[in-house]
Amino acid sequence: DISFKVKRLFQESQPTTVDYLDDLTMLRPGLEITPLPDDTIEIEGVKTNVHGYALVGPAILPLFFWMDTHSNVLAVIGRNVAYTLTEAHNV
Repeated sequence: DISFKVKRLFQESQPTTVDYLDDLTMLRPGLEITPLPDDTIEIEGVKTNVHGYALVGPAILPLFFWMDTHSNVLAVIGRNVAYTLTEAHNV
């Protein structure tokens, strides 16, 4: 699942550049992962500290990844799509 892959990406090697296969059709090499300022949002009435990253580069609209303080991916937002965490399980 995407949240596991994103979480692993940020935890393991902290890369600053990645190659991205856009829509499984176009390889976009050398995109940058840029940290975003930490923020606090309200999720179901609970204030939650979040930190984020943006995947940016030439000829691509940014993808934003928002994670909680435990590095759980809460949302992936880009172009015209958004994925949000609706349920979490310990594995």
